[in-house]
Amino acid sequence: MVIRHLSMASILALNGCPGSVDHYKARIKDISVSITRDGRPLVDLPAQNYLQNQNDKNTLLFTTFSLQPGEEWAHIINLLNFFNRDEENAYRRLEANMLADFRAKKDTVADDRQSPLEIEEQLVQPFHTFFAERFIWHAGEYQLAVNVTTDKNEANVLKNYRFTVFESHEEQLKEITQHYKYGGGIWWDPNIQTNVILDVKEA
Repeated sequence: MVIRHLSMASILALNGCPGSVDHYKARIKDISVSITRDGRPLVDLPAQNYLQNQNDKNTLLFTTFSLQPGEEWAHIINLLNFFNRDEENAYRRLEANMLADFRAKKDTVADDRQSPLEIEEQLVQPFHTFFAERFIWHAGEYQLAVNVTTDKNEANVLKNYRFTVFESHEEQLKEITQHYKYGGGIWWDPNIQTNVILDVKEA
């Protein structure tokens, strides 16, 4: 399992999330996960997209699909909650303020400048706050319930797993914020590791 937290969302990727039916033709309507940390409910994440093939660069929209008896479906799926309207507006406003400062400074420096331009701290700090308010992957013991909902109740699947997020994982996931003052992770990719791979065990 892979987890990420970008400026926009916490993302959980299940590698090879399986689905199969033994005796029914079933239509898979939804795949979601419910996550608790140290016994306390944390977040519900729905499947939003998936990789058709493991090495693909682009994802496909997750939609309902049918399985025949004995047929299997195994793909990497991304589960996340998209911004609501207020969050989207707040994010775009913060980004626009930082971009305006960057462009104004860029016009005043030499074209051959080697060091990156640094955004004013009062414009960067709100982005740190925005990130922190939505960051959920703190060190602790997690429980993961995978829910597969179909058009037949008898074909529904609920499986429980557990995993641990260590302090080193938390620090790695937060590393992206160190690049905010240069616009990294906001409007350009700093090309650093933004995810951690975790060992998941059946509960």
